[in-house]
Amino acid sequence: MKRTVMPWFFILTVLIAAFSVFAFAGSSWLPGSPDYIRGIRDVVWEHDSGGGMSITFFAVSADEASHDAAKRSADIIRSRTEIFDIVSASVDYDEKEKKVFVDLAWGEGQEGILPETLMTELSRPADVMFIMGTPQSPDNMTDSDQFVLGGGNILSAKVEMMPESTQKLIMVGLNGAGIMAAESLRSDFSDKTVTVWMDNECICIAAAGELFDDAGNVRLCADGGGYSSDEADRIALYLSNGVLPLELEAQSFEYTSPRSENVPQKVMLWAGGISLTVICLFMILYYRLPGMVACVSMIGQAAGIIACVTGFLNFDFIKGVKMSVPGVVGVIMCIGIGYYTNVIINERIIEEIKKGKSLDGAIEAGCSHSIISAFDGNITAVLAGLIIMGLSENSGRVTTWLMKPFVWMFPSVSIESLYALGFVLVVGSLLNIVFGMLATRPMLKSLSGYSVFHNRWLFGGQRSRKEGLR
Repeated sequence: MKRTVMPWFFILTVLIAAFSVFAFAGSSWLPGSPDYIRGIRDVVWEHDSGGGMSITFFAVSADEASHDAAKRSADIIRSRTEIFDIVSASVDYDEKEKKVFVDLAWGEGQEGILPETLMTELSRPADVMFIMGTPQSPDNMTDSDQFVLGGGNILSAKVEMMPESTQKLIMVGLNGAGIMAAESLRSDFSDKTVTVWMDNECICIAAAGELFDDAGNVRLCADGGGYSSDEADRIALYLSNGVLPLELEAQSFEYTSPRSENVPQKVMLWAGGISLTVICLFMILYYRLPGMVACVSMIGQAAGIIACVTGFLNFDFIKGVKMSVPGVVGVIMCIGIGYYTNVIINERIIEEIKKGKSLDGAIEAGCSHSIISAFDGNITAVLAGLIIMGLSENSGRVTTWLMKPFVWMFPSVSIESLYALGFVLVVGSLLNIVFGMLATRPMLKSLSGYSVFHNRWLFGGQRSRKEGLR
């Protein structure tokens, strides 16, 4: 009786091939196609990959560093990174250690900014003072100078173009008390000079009648003229965010110079491609048809890792993860884990063939007997990845909450680059269970169902003069 063969090998190979093409290339390679699918070019890299900076700030007055103050400070610093040419910024805080951790990545080919300037700008208090008079600084006020408004009176700040000019001014909205003070200044002291300070930086000098409009808003300008576009955006951002709740100082920093080309991306492509090619050649030469099946599953696993890193589908609610040099190492490790899984399965099949079982029986028994060993290796890698993810961040992710009972004895760290390593280990091992274990059995049984492939030697056994269908 002729049995029906389900072509699982060919179906899964075509699906994995199509998935791999889109995972690596994305959809932008199709002429006129919207970029709905992210490819390897859309990977976002950490600062250790393309250049950047990691800074650790600590609170000078640790006793005043409450949870809300630390969180608000982290949010303000994250917003301030928009001032600089930064591709991605990660800002976390640790309430227990009274620290704020900043991880920044430069734009490709950009020269970045001086570390001292960056640390100063991110941690400056941005305390605003309106002083009637012209002191040399807020700390050197004379008896004739008078404080009239402060940063606590500011509600909003937005940039507007000056009439018939390419320069800009900043419109500042005040709260109720601020509006009352502004109206009083405009009516009673319209000819008096008001100096506006942000920390020790004078950002505006104007007469009260020109500084405040009829609605009680503030029209900030620079010595009667406007600001340049960048300067206006910078000052408006500081004013909108308000005063930094904590007094922060830089405890340590790591600086990586920007690179003109994405070296880690090329390393990942070449190292991953070469290792996968060498492994596939060995698997095919040594294990024959099972080796070819293993290659298909490992290619699917590699494509799945890239898809998880990029987020694959280009929708706002689907997020990937920032890649790093340790993350590239994780990709290579996962290819090795996939090789390990397939070697276990193939060796078990060869053992069953040597025992004299039929080809179908050897495939079934080999896959069944190898499940525990292969599963054990992959779950170990998943647990290791979860621990690394839990140790490499400070707040905001499920892994931190899961690992909290086990990592309390470790010092607080904020190494986002290690998060990519843990993430890749977790998704790579889980994908290996899907592609290397669950998909292997139907593909092998599918091939053995064709008379042309129903040969013990093709599955790792010794040559025989006659092979029949069982």
